[in-house]
Amino acid sequence: MTEIELAGDKVKLSLSVDDEGRVGFAGLEVVGAAGVGTLCRPYPEYAAPVVEVQLAGDDSMRHYTCHGATQAGRELRYVSHELEGGHLILALRSARLAVKQHFKLAGGDMIENCGSGGMRMDYAMLQRHSIQSVTDQTDFRIMSAIACNAASLVTPEQAAIWAYPLKSASPEEVVTNMINALLLRVHQSGAIEELDAARLALVTEALSCYKVIRPDIKDALPFWPQGFATIGEPYLSFGLKTDQKLYLAVFRGEAASDVVSLPLPRSVENAQVLYPHHATESYSLSTDGTVLNVSLPQNFMSRLFVLA
Repeated sequence: MTEIELAGDKVKLSLSVDDEGRVGFAGLEVVGAAGVGTLCRPYPEYAAPVVEVQLAGDDSMRHYTCHGATQAGRELRYVSHELEGGHLILALRSARLAVKQHFKLAGGDMIENCGSGGMRMDYAMLQRHSIQSVTDQTDFRIMSAIACNAASLVTPEQAAIWAYPLKSASPEEVVTNMINALLLRVHQSGAIEELDAARLALVTEALSCYKVIRPDIKDALPFWPQGFATIGEPYLSFGLKTDQKLYLAVFRGEAASDVVSLPLPRSVENAQVLYPHHATESYSLSTDGTVLNVSLPQNFMSRLFVLA
């Protein structure tokens, strides 16, 4: 039984959900300033059913909208509420139940939680969804900072980053667009059918690289050699560590120096550029293998490394 008070009404509500996701109304009583309410009509056929309640001596019909349940067969326990247009709405969080029921019926599907740029990026939703669309940002330079920080809130395998290589982009812009997503969940976009052969080859190479490292992403832990990223910083970096490997994305923004030194979470013996394969920039490990020194000779370029 759930009881709340709002705008002079006292609502006593008891609901349950069967194995098919249908909401059952075990009991509902409304006591308001105008008298005792009576249940006029439940609509259990909807995923978010509506209950109409008439208060004695009140000409208006109040619609109590029940938006879901915690788990099939259990009483609803979480109630949020607000007053909209004179109608009390009990929002009981149905979206999670609807997604759960869909997966039971179509287990091979993947459902994205698109929370308007991450405003609803929480595991109340993500425990039920396959993917979180992190942002609709299309500027690859800003996206690098967002991508670097995404794994601080979302598991890397769920954090979907849009890659937007454009036909007008330079090869280095295409590379950065792709590296933005490679350590997270790739959402491939852009008018790739308009890319010339050289730019399309960079996209193809990146996706091939992603398919190789993807099995490691779900078990890897994130690390930030420079701490969390800020838009406009000269250099950004973000990595994933497994028991055997370190993957590290390095981004140069507008920087006065061509060289950045990045501390690693553990000592390694070898480092190599994983993407793009044509990279000729110099890089080196410190004597004890705990720092990677990288040279990136122009602004707004990036490289993906693997270290072991």
